[in-house]
Amino acid sequence: MKSVVITAVSTQDARFQLKPGEGVDAIHTNPQYAYAVTLLHTDASLSGVGLALTLGAGTEMVCDAIEVLAMPLVGREIEELMASFGQVFRQIADHPQLRWLGPHKGVVHLALASLTNACFDLLVQGAASRSGNCSLI
Repeated sequence: MKSVVITAVSTQDARFQLKPGEGVDAIHTNPQYAYAVTLLHTDASLSGVGLALTLGAGTEMVCDAIEVLAMPLVGREIEELMASFGQVFRQIADHPQLRWLGPHKGVVHLALASLTNACFDLLVQGAASRSGNCSLI
């Protein structure tokens, strides 16, 4: 069975309001439980999922960055991609129009984390489906 191909990338902005006093400190007085989700869609019945935790406001910016940074992943086989993931990651992190925003902090850093998690998730799912070993999932 051939490696799965990433056909599309989508994101979800997930937020949950906390009860008064939960998650509060001297700086974060009104946080939300929130995360940006990366979904890697494929030509198979598999999808890779990654997430990056946030504090609410700004999660939509992380989702926007994921969608822009993930463009080079579409059309690639996951095993081929992951065989040179360090090089691919550096190319994505050095995006010519977003590099000034990161990649070592903030929105771009969180977007790259979510993308990385989704890629590894998809790689493991693909290996498990080919081997018939569902305990890997």
